[in-house]
Amino acid sequence: MSQQIKSKESSRFNLYSLLIAGLLSATFSCSNSNSTREQESWDSPVKAPELSKETRVESADDERTSWQNPALVIDKLGNIRNKTVADIGAGMGYFTFLMAEKGARVLAIDIEPDYIAYIQQLREESQMYSRNMIEPRLSMAEDPLIGSNEVDAALIVNAYTFLPERIEYLKKIDRGLKPNGILCIVDYKSPEVPVISEDTPVLELNQITDELRSAGFRILETDTVSLEYQFVITATSQL
Repeated sequence: MSQQIKSKESSRFNLYSLLIAGLLSATFSCSNSNSTREQESWDSPVKAPELSKETRVESADDERTSWQNPALVIDKLGNIRNKTVADIGAGMGYFTFLMAEKGARVLAIDIEPDYIAYIQQLREESQMYSRNMIEPRLSMAEDPLIGSNEVDAALIVNAYTFLPERIEYLKKIDRGLKPNGILCIVDYKSPEVPVISEDTPVLELNQITDELRSAGFRILETDTVSLEYQFVITATSQL
């Protein structure tokens, strides 16, 4: 695993430090979008990792919700009830549990064992989710480990720029998507936005869409206006 990815994963503890307390009861309103169309095998629940007490502007759940607008992001995937969605770079489950609340079976995919353990414990302790609604899955830096035609949709939020060999990684996601499956990528418009650290890599929108096309995807929508700090790209396989 590259040092850059380890740095990214470590910093995400701060991003989620106040998330879980309000996550399961959170409800969100979805704003209108002005855009350009174009087995689990667990021995027992484990103790959640100790979270850093360091605070940043992005640490508080309510602050993140105000700029992340998770309801709008999830809506980009379409109706996910009774569908299987891969939350790639799930972290501590910000989107994982919200999508499960909407009736999706969610693969919470991450390369960090501590995050996988945390989601596993939270799932076990929650009364809201059956065991088959959320599957924590430890992946590899270069491979999300999604089975062929396993998922109806995939979501990558604030993690795409840290992926190694992105085009090859996208091809592996494509193989995991069912016919007409949707991939949604959410990432930052600029390195100057106040909700990221100075060492966070940022890619131009056009570079990401070019990489998607190179990997065999067709762009459905590029939304640059709905979120203050981020753009949202939705795509589907060209095949």
